[in-house]
Amino acid sequence: MNKISHCLLMILLLTILNGCAPLNSPHKQEHIDLSSSGFLTLYLNHSTTENQLQIGLSEVEIYVESVWLPVAEAAANQINHQLEQQLIAAGTLPTGFYSRVRFQISVMDMTGTMLRQEQAELPLPHPIEIKSGSSSCLFVNSQLALRHLSKPLRQQLQAWSQQRSLTDELLYILCPEIQTLYLARVDPYRIVAARGIGAGIVDMVLDNNRKLLYLLDQRHRLIQRFDAINQTLTDRIPLPLTDRPGHLGISTDGNTLYVSDSGNRRLLQIDARNGLLRQQLTTSYQPDKLYPFNYQQQEYLAVLYSKDQQLQVMPAKTLVPLYSVGTGLQPSDLIFTNQSLFINDRFLRQITTIEPLSGLVQMRIATAFIPGTLAADPANRNLLIGMCQKAGIAFLPFGQQLVSRHTATTGCPTDLTLAHQRRLLFVAMKDKQQIGSIDMLSKQPLRVVNIASRPTIIAFQEQ
Repeated sequence: MNKISHCLLMILLLTILNGCAPLNSPHKQEHIDLSSSGFLTLYLNHSTTENQLQIGLSEVEIYVESVWLPVAEAAANQINHQLEQQLIAAGTLPTGFYSRVRFQISVMDMTGTMLRQEQAELPLPHPIEIKSGSSSCLFVNSQLALRHLSKPLRQQLQAWSQQRSLTDELLYILCPEIQTLYLARVDPYRIVAARGIGAGIVDMVLDNNRKLLYLLDQRHRLIQRFDAINQTLTDRIPLPLTDRPGHLGISTDGNTLYVSDSGNRRLLQIDARNGLLRQQLTTSYQPDKLYPFNYQQQEYLAVLYSKDQQLQVMPAKTLVPLYSVGTGLQPSDLIFTNQSLFINDRFLRQITTIEPLSGLVQMRIATAFIPGTLAADPANRNLLIGMCQKAGIAFLPFGQQLVSRHTATTGCPTDLTLAHQRRLLFVAMKDKQQIGSIDMLSKQPLRVVNIASRPTIIAFQEQ
């Protein structure tokens, strides 16, 4: 092959690879500095079933120590009467106690005709304390109705700061760019609180039984343990001698944590109860995603080496690899379900199924789209596949080689998690800064919530 042909081939290959890349977010956001400030998110909640009005808040300011400070209007601050909760404003604020909020409120009918507009100032029953590194929510509750428009608008509004949430049926939403963990409830589907998590968080796993959340802090090389019952940080587990810890896994019983360190090409096994390092393994590749699973009453760990296009499976007790198998050209996610390992290949547009103990390739399932993030719905016996280009979820029945159905989403799915008892699928969409929900019985999209940054990982706490 001559040099010109070689160059043309390389250009073609790069073009294809770029076409397979995830969509870039239109809300490009730099990581913020909360060393001497905190982050505040303001929402408008609608507590009535009134659907004849459109309500908008603008020019939001909050009061601290005789000064009114503006809060930046959020990108998603658009009047939408179909949402029970609207994201109004979000931004950094100096430390201090904030006791009042004021804004311009506009009320329109469904044609967009302005009905009322006035300035409103509301006291907070409990002042918000903004600390360095903190993240909080402020809520304005609206009881506005068409029949009450003759009354002053501020009399039909209340403001309050976030309260401690019930621990069951909470959706955790990780937003590293604003150092925030959002908490959302299912019914009604809305954000109820935010927590500051610090800079450098890159991954998150949930122990559903013990109601413990683990956050991997790459910058400080440690794991934060978050108690979901008391909603407090209870411990920091150091990761000694690591260079670039990037992914976190948790065993099915919640007793063991696994960390992949691509910088040192190492795997760490940590006792989740006391934080002690049990054992470690130096690998020949750069480990990425981890997936602990139970098969035939034994614990195993599947490790994806995406740059090296390899998958390894090893017993959890020994961390001695049983086998290595090729994954395809561009793997990015894996999952164990229906007694098999499933791996996506974005370049070849296929899903590969692998027998977990032998590494034998069982099927290579071609998709007509670029397969993204994976999840499983055992109740309906479906593999769930995120699609960025088509903006939706594909349903692949276990044992079949054809997608049975697609459900549209408002943006590119970047993470999926199920509420098994509620039969709901939650979809994180970084490009839209939204979390969507899908009814798994009808496979129809339900509602979305807007957040103030790009979500990376989501996890749901069952009852």
